[in-house]
Amino acid sequence: MILFILSGVFLGLGALFPESYICLAFFILSALLFKLAVDRCKRIYIGSFLSGFAFHLIAFYWLFNTVKVFGGLH
Repeated sequence: MILFILSGVFLGLGALFPESYICLAFFILSALLFKLAVDRCKRIYIGSFLSGFAFHLIAFYWLFNTVKVFGGLH
């Protein structure tokens, strides 16, 4: 399961550096880790969920502040 989480983390880190070679390197590393994780794991749905969850936590960090400031939510 840790490979799925690392895949999501690297995918999220790649999203923080758009239009750069760092982004490409993180995306390739993420794809390789995900492929390795899928080959070794029987519970692919849970691992895919964890990967997506880790990605969204990192890639959409700005959303919380935006909703607080412009949405007026606490």
